[in-house]
Amino acid sequence: MRTNLMTIAGSAFAGSSSASQQELERLEKAKNRLATGSRSVKPNQAMRMQGEADKLQGLIDEIESGKQVDSGTVDRAIKRSQQGY
Repeated sequence: MRTNLMTIAGSAFAGSSSASQQELERLEKAKNRLATGSRSVKPNQAMRMQGEADKLQGLIDEIESGKQVDSGTVDRAIKRSQQGY
């Protein structure tokens, strides 16, 4: 019984880790897209884009520190980072 619980817990952690890695990759990609795009826009728009990149970095930092971040929060942040740029 104890072995089964450890196996189940390990599987759940591995799935969570894989999901976190996917979320990190999506956030990094969106952040890089903002950085690239901010080079070719007016300064006020570049500042807004940097603000969105900072928010994405905050989520990246939370995930890397081991905190659970809701996938809906990640989706909304990525979608918001793509609006109007």
